[in-house]
Amino acid sequence: MPLYCEDFLDFAIFYDSVSFRRNTSNNQMPTENQFDDSQLGMLGAMYGLLFSGPHHRLGPLNLIQRLDEREFITLLNDRKSTNAPLDGVLPRMAIVLPVSEILREWVDEWIDTGRDPNGAESPAERHFNDDSKVSSVVYDYSKRNRISLLGISNTIELWFSPYETHNGRPRILGVRNEDIAREKLVFFLLSEFRFKLAKCRRDGCGKYFALKHWKRTYKRGTLCSECQRTRSQESASKATSEERIQAGWMLCQLAAKRFSKQIQKSPDWHKEAPLRASLLKYLNTRIERVDLLRAVYLSGPRRGITGKWLSRASNWKAIESIVKGEI
Repeated sequence: MPLYCEDFLDFAIFYDSVSFRRNTSNNQMPTENQFDDSQLGMLGAMYGLLFSGPHHRLGPLNLIQRLDEREFITLLNDRKSTNAPLDGVLPRMAIVLPVSEILREWVDEWIDTGRDPNGAESPAERHFNDDSKVSSVVYDYSKRNRISLLGISNTIELWFSPYETHNGRPRILGVRNEDIAREKLVFFLLSEFRFKLAKCRRDGCGKYFALKHWKRTYKRGTLCSECQRTRSQESASKATSEERIQAGWMLCQLAAKRFSKQIQKSPDWHKEAPLRASLLKYLNTRIERVDLLRAVYLSGPRRGITGKWLSRASNWKAIESIVKGEI
């Protein structure tokens, strides 16, 4: 798989996070998920190539490969439940977790480090936690001798020897889906794309996609383009519904205030033709003068209200209740 890294400083970030993971509380030997100086030798040497001082590099160190971001997103969005049995000497298993499922667990942990308890997301603030499983997974990859330094032309270039695959399955004997997923996670974390990747937080979606504005804070979490449109439509529909309710209530109040005496005289006032005509004429005049009423009752094909509006029991009963002081 190709690898992309705009600046090798990205790798230094990972080295810094790993170098802190030592047992200093009681001078015990490091556990499997802790690291001593000898284990960090290769990473330390690579890190040392970066700087001759706090602001200077010894020389150019480039990555040969580039990460295919679209391919990475496609892999994460692959929801197949199983993979075909692997080639080679590995035992044939009935169920093998696919690379995409293994990778999603690790990527989700990384993405969630930029999310607060209220659901707001700040992608640029993602980081390695002290108990980060992701950090351990990446370090495990570094111990497998997949990283090499090559002198090409007048520069030193960093080469990651990728696991070979054939028809979507590992071709090298003994390579597991977890190995492939671990490699892809490393490629991802070495690129700036580690801040640009997002997961849709809408219930039932969970789609992975690339953010255009990854340095901002998303107060309600990140949404893919499809879910963003759906939410916008729902918000617009909700706002329209609320406006209709508010406008209807305003008409009832206007009618009750202007015709309270006539309404109190007859229990069947809403059926009397002269009163109905006067009331509808008055309300349509008010509709033309009030922005909210005009937006609701004079938009599109609507040209105000008719006798049907007053014939609805919900409307004339509301007017009566306002006149009687019940609401």
